[in-house]
Parts: sequence; structure tokens; C-alpha cells
Amino acid sequence: KTLYIILSIDDGDHFKILEEYTIRPDCSVKRTNLKPNSFQFVTVSKILHFAAESEELCDFWLTALHEGIRDCSPSIEPDNSSEVLYRESLTKISHDVYYDVTFTEKKPMGM
Repeated sequence: KTLYIILSIDDGDHFKILEEYTIRPDCSVKRTNLKPNSFQFVTVSKILHFAAESEELCDFWLTALHEGIRDCSPSIEPDNSSEVLYRESLTKISHDVYYDVTFTEKKPMGM
């Protein structure tokens, strides 16, 4: 099964989906100390920070997200887990900066 986290706005008249994240086996969730009752959900491409209204609600969300991660269908084979990082790196390759380096003198590196 495929599970999602959907961030949305509901102002009473309109419901709008802002972002959608697929819950996958390579996601993680943990409590943080950024605010009281806060936690983070980590995906390959983004870290989402949340704060619950109470400790009980925070525990509820942590448990639900842990179970969602545990129960979701793997999108890749376990032996190919590096493929997740490879696919994500391909999406960011246009942001990389490359330099040509030429050593004109042979000197010890001082190590």
C-alpha cells in the first residue's frame, strides 16, 4: 500500500493541497526540541517540522508515522537502496558546480 503526508489549507470555504509526500521505507520520524511537542519527518528530498498541541497528540503522530513507515510497500528492492540516493542526486545535478583543477608543481600535501 502507498501512504502519503498531505499538507493542506482549509479556510472553511476552500480546501487546497499545498504539498504531498509519499511515505516510504527510507523515511524517518523523530521527536525534536525546536518547540514543545515538536517532531520531524525526514524524506530523501525534504525535512518537515511539525509541532503538536499536546504531548499526547505528538505521541499519537509519532506512533502513526512510525507505523506508516513500517507498513508501507517498499518502492525499491532492499538490495538497491542506494538507488534512492542516486535518483535524488540526479534531480539536484543541475545545481552542482564543477571545477577543473590542474596541479602544476609536485609538492607534498603536508599531511
